[in-house]
Amino acid sequence: MMSLKQFGSLTLVALCLAACGSSGGGSSHSSNNFNVPNTNNNNTNNNRADFSVPKLVKVSDMRNNLQDYVQSYLDPSANLSSYAFKMNGKTYTSGNIDLATLGNGLKQVDFVETASAKINGQTQNITQTGKFHLYQQPYSIVLSMPRTGGQVGNLRQIEKDDFEVTYMDGQPTKTLPSAGSFNYKGVAFTEKEQGNLNYTINFDTKKGAGSISGINQTGNITLHESDIVKVQDGVAFKNNSAFTYGEKKDVYGVLNGAATTEKQGVASYELGIFGPNADEVAGAVFQEHDEGTVGFGGKKQ
Repeated sequence: MMSLKQFGSLTLVALCLAACGSSGGGSSHSSNNFNVPNTNNNNTNNNRADFSVPKLVKVSDMRNNLQDYVQSYLDPSANLSSYAFKMNGKTYTSGNIDLATLGNGLKQVDFVETASAKINGQTQNITQTGKFHLYQQPYSIVLSMPRTGGQVGNLRQIEKDDFEVTYMDGQPTKTLPSAGSFNYKGVAFTEKEQGNLNYTINFDTKKGAGSISGINQTGNITLHESDIVKVQDGVAFKNNSAFTYGEKKDVYGVLNGAATTEKQGVASYELGIFGPNADEVAGAVFQEHDEGTVGFGGKKQ
């Protein structure tokens, strides 16, 4: 799902998944969609101890993504004859997967995709493994979903992807506060490290700035003061894709803000504001080639 791979929309906003795209090592760049359904009544689930708006992965999108991989690298006419997605002890063959059920906080969750397809006239069994790296809050999510390996019959080994924070999404704030400053604190993460986010938005001046600490890979990161803007339909975020259901959502946040990393030099960041009362922020820091190397999210203090 912003220099994040996509900022789509369903009735809340859509979150995209691009984990299964290229084959040789390196980040993948094909995309799936996470569809966040409408929750006009924000109190519907507020009695849950771990309240989180639904964040749904369409199984059909996952299947199509794997099929695209097979067609791109092995046989343009191949179609999957079976498909299953396994995660957290459950198997899905259709419908949706609600990532909100994984709970709020920083999570790493393994998954396995199995399928079969007739490739160049021969039926082949396909296995692909991957891992969700996600930081989830009640109204937002930041996600990476790299492949970790796999095999297409005796034809091709599926190699591990580089870690890349590719998606953020959630329920966007419809109306910003007219005045005052909010401080947001939370978590920043890479593939192997966890750090801390501290970010402040001045709603009088419509500007935000902050920092990330505790990640050795990058050193301290300065998120320089940047304008808070209204992103029409979310389309200006760097890695936007088509909106799944056509109901586009405006998102307030930072576009291409300047950032400086202590060890890796000049970078940029993007950030969205989520929740009915500007409750949360979520985003990522990007290095060269607009690859998200650090994901982050924070809650209003």
